Amino acid sequence: MFVDTGINTSNNCCMIEQCIPAAGCGVIELPLLLTPMQAKSLEDLAYARSQTMGRLIRDLLQEYLDARKTEQVTDS
Repeated sequence: MFVDTGINTSNNCCMIEQCIPAAGCGVIELPLLLTPMQAKSLEDLAYARSQTMGRLIRDLLQEYLDARKTEQVTDS
């Protein structure tokens, strides 16, 4: 359970400004809009890797963030 304490209505977009996680919870839930083909592709890839779709998305996101961090360091 999380409380979204900030909503940015200036551009009709809900932005998480502060989330208060439930005790012992280390993740937040974010809605993800995908096309049916994207969802099926992710589901197939997750199944092939013996992962849940959530675990796969977290891993892919972390790989992307790590690569961006490396790019920023080499650009400096």
